Amino acid sequence: MQAPAGATSAVAFYIEPTASDDSGIASSTSSHTPGSSFPVGNTLVSYTFTDAVGNSATCSFTVIVRLSGIVVDTTPPVISGCPDDITVSATSSYTFVEWTAPTATDETSEVSVEANYRQPRLFVSNNMEPVAVTYVFSDEAGNTATCAFTISVISEYEVFSEDVALVNRLFHFVLWSNIIV
Repeated sequence: MQAPAGATSAVAFYIEPTASDDSGIASSTSSHTPGSSFPVGNTLVSYTFTDAVGNSATCSFTVIVRLSGIVVDTTPPVISGCPDDITVSATSSYTFVEWTAPTATDETSEVSVEANYRQPRLFVSNNMEPVAVTYVFSDEAGNTATCAFTISVISEYEVFSEDVALVNRLFHFVLWSNIIV
């Protein structure tokens, strides 16, 4: 909803959520009610319903109040170069996998990125389950875009526990050897 330019809040009206249960609803609580005043920005509204035996369910939604005449960024960053799923054949009991990291741009602000794996990455070559790699790009308005792909290492090598220990030692060596003081 929109508030007049210069206002700090607006009154919002909405239909309250309801709940039903075989044993009946004993109580309900809410963070706000229809007709409440909401500040400019995003406000989470929550309703919690509890039945006679103590089971509960929650319904939540966001009331968004914007100032008239203010352009709000609702466009997520645009990702470039998101890799397709990667499958490599192992040449030994451990395998380095490299990929070109995706990038993102945004029309109105800087973009930050969080990734669950960085590269290069060392994998034990034991026909492992595919590993999901995720890059989440965020702009200053909180819009996000996600790049996700998997990495699979296929091997006919039998991997022994000492190979896993070697990979762990090599991985830590690679991490520590890349530190510049």
